[in-house]
Amino acid sequence: MRLFCLALLLWSPQLANAQSVAAVDLGETPLRALLARRGNPSDTGTQNNGWRYVSYAPRGRGETFYFSPSDSIIEWVRIFPEPGRSSERVHEAFGPPDTTKFGDDLSKMEFFKHGTIMVRYTESNTVAMIDYYSEPWQRIGLRRAARAETRIDSTLATLILGMPCRTRNCPAFVKAGDSARVLRSASARVRGLVAAGKPVPADLYTVSNVYDSLCALADCPQIYRDARAFDDNP
Repeated sequence: MRLFCLALLLWSPQLANAQSVAAVDLGETPLRALLARRGNPSDTGTQNNGWRYVSYAPRGRGETFYFSPSDSIIEWVRIFPEPGRSSERVHEAFGPPDTTKFGDDLSKMEFFKHGTIMVRYTESNTVAMIDYYSEPWQRIGLRRAARAETRIDSTLATLILGMPCRTRNCPAFVKAGDSARVLRSASARVRGLVAAGKPVPADLYTVSNVYDSLCALADCPQIYRDARAFDDNP
C-alpha cells in the first residue's frame, strides 16, 4: 500500500487531472477561490464527522462544498438536483454503476467512476443527492503526505549540508541542492525492486542506505505522523 501511495505521489501532474464539478477542481481549488467565484454562501458549518462546508443550496437545491480546516481545499461536493431526476437519466450520464448498495432503511446508493461519484435515490427511485469526490491522487491524505515529504527533504538537506565529506565513501551528490529528493527516490526504488523480487544494484543500495541513515536522524516517521500523511479524515 505504501509503495502504491508513493507511486501516486510521483504521478505526472499532466496525467493527474482533477475532477471538476460546478467549476471547482476537487482536491485543488482553495476555499478562498470558491468564495471569490460564487460569493457569500447561504449556509456554513461543520458536519459531525469533522468536514467543514459552505452551501449554495437554498431550499435544498444546489451545491454544498466540503473541506478540511487543515488546508481549506475543496475535497468533495454534494449536489441536490431538481426533483424527479430518474435512475435512467443517471445511467445516461455516468454509464452503468460500479457498485449498488442498500442502507439499513433500504435506501439505494449507486457508485460510479471508481467510487468518485455516489448517487443516493428516493423511495420512488428518483435522485435524492449526488456526491462527487476527488480523484485518488488528489485526496487530502496524499496532499498531507506530499507536505510531509517537503519537510523531510528540507530537514535532510540541512543534515547533508553539515555532513563532513572527508572519506572516499561519501557520495559526491550529497553536495547537490536536490540531493535529499535524489536520496528519497533511490530508497523508494530499492523498496520497489525488493517487493518485486528483482535484483538491486549495489550503488543503488548505497544511496538508499544513506537516505535511511539520515531519515533515522531526522525521525522521518514522526514527520509523517505529525503531517497525518495518508490520513483522509478531515
